Amino acid sequence: DKERLTRGEGRSAAGGREVAEVEGMLAQATAQRLTTRYQAAEALAEAALKRARELGAAAVEAEALVTLGRAAAAQGQFDRAAGLHSDAVLVAERGGFDEVRALAMGELGAVIGGLQHRLDEGARVLRQTLSIYERIGGTQSDRDHVGMYLGAVLSERGELAEARTILLAAIEHMRRGTGDRRLTMIAVLNVLGSIEERSGDFAAGRAYLREALALAEDRFGPDHPDVATVLNNLGVLEASAGELQAAVGAHERALDIRLRTLGPDHPEIASSRINLGNAH
Repeated sequence: DKERLTRGEGRSAAGGREVAEVEGMLAQATAQRLTTRYQAAEALAEAALKRARELGAAAVEAEALVTLGRAAAAQGQFDRAAGLHSDAVLVAERGGFDEVRALAMGELGAVIGGLQHRLDEGARVLRQTLSIYERIGGTQSDRDHVGMYLGAVLSERGELAEARTILLAAIEHMRRGTGDRRLTMIAVLNVLGSIEERSGDFAAGRAYLREALALAEDRFGPDHPDVATVLNNLGVLEASAGELQAAVGAHERALDIRLRTLGPDHPEIASSRINLGNAH
């Protein structure tokens, strides 16, 4: 991100090399999280957080807290994730780093709205995040990422029309843009599939979810939690459409992936078991 590197928020020239090393640790932590190596991700992020504090690099300190929060959320530790993202917001606010503050607020809104199901509060935080990006001139990628979270929360609140509008706009931006946006596109297509399932348009929902599944399998391989998330929603749709054998197959595969990658005590294991039982 040339624009962001040029601004160098929270980074001094004197400590440039040291800060770059910390950011490299955070990049490695993100890679570990995306490949489900959560303990390794947390160890790297904790080390990066400690070093950022030693350097007095507040913006990178906030980024390290966000990285830890994402790892916690991936492991089902939603309260801890919300606390870490809240701490990141405070650190970024104290230093006046609007971009990092918006990043942390977007993740906080996603956790409290999408994972803790505090829908009104989550929607409010996410709308505030979008207003910050509008004020500071955030990238379209930033806005689409937060829009994806907001669309998911609005969908859960039953506000399907507004959620659909936000998510379709994000998909259009991603299809016309450059760069690898598959991670966000998978999530947006996944939510759109659920919206159409709730609206009763099973053909449209199925098309969105199958596209999301193909992208997720291409991006991560067949045995990743993000693949299981799409399969879970596909199973819910097939059950709603009366295609119960297809629903059972999707939920069985999702449960198998989650057991092997998340362990037996993750909240998504319970979700898969409930949905599989309903399909049976």
